[in-house]
Amino acid sequence: MITFLTSPKPFTGIASIQQTKAIRNWQGLGDNVEVILYGDSPRTAAACRELGIRHVPDIKATEQGIPYFEAIAAHAAEHASYDIQVYLNCDILLTSHILKAIKRIPFADFLMIGQRIDLKEGVEVDAAGIGNPEQLMMLADAGLISLHTPGGSDYFAFRRGMWTDLPPVVIGRGGYDNALIAYCLQRHIPVIDSTLTVPALHQFHDYGHAAGGADEVFKGDDAKRNLAFVPLDAIPVLEDSCYLLRGNELSQIRCRGDLLRFLFMKYRYRNVPLLPGILRNLWRLQTKIGLRHWWDPTLQEVLASYQELPQEKLS
Repeated sequence: MITFLTSPKPFTGIASIQQTKAIRNWQGLGDNVEVILYGDSPRTAAACRELGIRHVPDIKATEQGIPYFEAIAAHAAEHASYDIQVYLNCDILLTSHILKAIKRIPFADFLMIGQRIDLKEGVEVDAAGIGNPEQLMMLADAGLISLHTPGGSDYFAFRRGMWTDLPPVVIGRGGYDNALIAYCLQRHIPVIDSTLTVPALHQFHDYGHAAGGADEVFKGDDAKRNLAFVPLDAIPVLEDSCYLLRGNELSQIRCRGDLLRFLFMKYRYRNVPLLPGILRNLWRLQTKIGLRHWWDPTLQEVLASYQELPQEKLS
């Protein structure tokens, strides 16, 4: 039982095709799946009627009509059908492994995130191929997919009502994922990396939906405001997760194995004086001389981990 939350681009052109495909994909993950779309992007209401899903057009947003995450989370906390909720970008394709992964998390509050796999321009994957490791391996060998960097996250799984006193983070703009991770680190909420357990495919798109294109999305005023909610000397990314989920095993990972980075982030977010600065300088020195200890899985390692998962049969 899960509620998917998203704020789509206008349902026009290729975006309409991709977003409709993504929503139908989510609807097919199980019997008890709810999808709620937020905002009043063009043709969203008509798409919701066609897909039989809930639409919330009136939501707190920027002057450009881009919703705030805290407004979406607050609405979902009160009105969504299910306690387990996932906010995600409206072009992400999933398998039901995300449902199984969440069931393995023992914490009352948590944030589960993971790296996505990017489809190259013009590449499409049918429903049966989303969770097929062999097909993904073939696409990888042909150079048609790539593993997105840990610097950006596209899905956020959590429990209803977790986001209290959240600042006005603008969704879909640079820094919003960092701000959400920072919120959890500040409150000692477990952050779980599910890259090795949750296949998440990102359909290729440009940034024509945003005035100013990619620069506006990642470097514009909204992105700058998002990053203002994060200590600029300690911008957290997926690599700063506290736990790693692989199959049925949930283990502590400590910033993907980098002890100095782990200690720096831990004490920086607990506002311990002096010590974080010392640890930060040691970590930067370690990185500068080539002794960086973060573990970054390759695309092949991620796909190999998917081969250990039960095969998905989607239609």
